[in-house]
Amino acid sequence: MGFWFIGNPCQCARKFARAAILQGFLLAPEPPRLRANMEATAKIAAASGIIRVKSTNDRRSGTVDQQVSVVLKNGERFDYSLGADDLAAFDPAAARHWIAETFLKAGLETPNPMGKMLLVDQILLLALNFKPADYNPLTPEARRFLSAALQAMGRPTLTIDLAAYKL
Repeated sequence: MGFWFIGNPCQCARKFARAAILQGFLLAPEPPRLRANMEATAKIAAASGIIRVKSTNDRRSGTVDQQVSVVLKNGERFDYSLGADDLAAFDPAAARHWIAETFLKAGLETPNPMGKMLLVDQILLLALNFKPADYNPLTPEARRFLSAALQAMGRPTLTIDLAAYKL
């Protein structure tokens, strides 16, 4: 299946021709040099973010790892990929509940002088409660905590920066 343009595609429908090439449609008839120029222009436009490319060649599986990074107070950084099996233990509500229970069991206190407990504070204080040795290699308890934090925050990636005390 292809598109038929009356006249010169560069003058009549330049944007449409570029989009058609990006989507994998063939333009007929067209000189080879014209197609090469349009493909180069389309690649530049896609790289600069002008247009979005939908690739048909890149097939990914349904299980995408999610990333969690922990930056310790000394600046040492650890990056972890958590798979679907790690995240299956929690839904977002159960993860928030688990973090709150673990926070109370650890006997930690809120840093907020008003006494208001924020999820971010709970995650940061629990992360501080782990020893640096728990992060390298990652212990099962620390992996469970990171999975719960990722699910509770509802993000595909999470950086727990203990040096700057922020997520």
